[in-house]
Amino acid sequence: FIAIVICASGALMIAKAIRQRRRDLAGTPADVSVLPMWRKIGAIVPGFGIGVLLATTSTGGAVIVIPLLVFWFRLSMATSVGTSIFISLVLNLTAGGTYLLSAGLEQVDLAAALWMWGGSLVGVRAGSRLSTRISDAALSLAVVVLIIGSAFAMIAKIIHMG
Repeated sequence: FIAIVICASGALMIAKAIRQRRRDLAGTPADVSVLPMWRKIGAIVPGFGIGVLLATTSTGGAVIVIPLLVFWFRLSMATSVGTSIFISLVLNLTAGGTYLLSAGLEQVDLAAALWMWGGSLVGVRAGSRLSTRISDAALSLAVVVLIIGSAFAMIAKIIHMG
């Protein structure tokens, strides 16, 4: 299921990039109108699904949240990345705290988490600076490649296991 969701996210991002490229070539401005309230409230349903998916599989960040932000809220790629990171922060703190409180250290390896966190701090700084310096098109391409690569990796793992 997750592989299918990731493939669908990648396909949607590719379609969005193609439409944006055609719009740019035609000189048509992007629609940046204010979102109606029904779209804002309607984001609660996929938000619930993302919360469940993240808490059960640790999947959700760039793979699912960014396409939702790009399509549903019509955010630019750079804004989608920043917003996704903030959403992931809140969700990961909540999910991590829930796991730690409910399962104790049986399902959380604090040493591994701290080592990964330490290395990630440097990467976060570098990635944040990079995402503000490259074009939206280049950032979109990077996200699409990440999503499609994740989908292929998951499908290869499923094929290898079964």
